[in-house]
Amino acid sequence: MFADPVIVKAGGRDIAVEDTGPGTGFPVFVMNGAGSRHLFQPAVREGRDLGFRLIGYDRPGCGGSTGRAGRDAAHSRERAEYLAACERDVLRADGQGSFDDDGAWDDHCAFYHPWGFDLAGIRAPVSLWHGLKDFLPVTHARWLADRIPHVTTHFPADEDHTNVEDNNRGAAYAWLREKIAG
Repeated sequence: MFADPVIVKAGGRDIAVEDTGPGTGFPVFVMNGAGSRHLFQPAVREGRDLGFRLIGYDRPGCGGSTGRAGRDAAHSRERAEYLAACERDVLRADGQGSFDDDGAWDDHCAFYHPWGFDLAGIRAPVSLWHGLKDFLPVTHARWLADRIPHVTTHFPADEDHTNVEDNNRGAAYAWLREKIAG
């Protein structure tokens, strides 16, 4: 169903990448919430028809990308496994591999540590989408929007975590085409 990943070496780690054609298409990096490189096939088809080249990647510790846990005592594998087990219990994940310990640890680190760049330094235009009926609070999306220059925000009132992409993909692609055309 999904193409085999391309493994890219970066910073001593492997990053698993899914790159959909056409090779001459305008590259669009896609990050789904689960941390997986796998791209939603209707989005790939529609993007391909519009000349976009969608690229997805596995976050550290997810899928085919190597993790970063265990690099020092504060980020030990034992601590990562403990936190992941706690989160797994809270979220009642199925225990069949849908919840990755290294990836969960990197998510925890992202919540509590600087990201290594200043959001105000983003020069590219950004389109930020968050449905107001999402189970995740809109607070973080608004926080990001307040700090990213050249951001266009979309907070559809009746969208949630399961449908905001499907229901707004056409509008997002139109926004992107407008930005490319300049």
